[in-house]
Amino acid sequence: MSRTTAQRYLADLAADGTIRIEQRYGAAGRPEHLYSWNGKEPEPEPDPERDQG
Repeated sequence: MSRTTAQRYLADLAADGTIRIEQRYGAAGRPEHLYSWNGKEPEPEPDPERDQG
């Protein structure tokens, strides 16, 4: 899995509240992203086949 794909998945999990993202800034360079689990289960994806009918 590419770094970009992993970041996209982590951003989606943060948006729905499943994980928290904290940024830690050092003296120089880019900030570190610290990911932590909120203990919440991710929301299931909608199933279009199930919703029909």
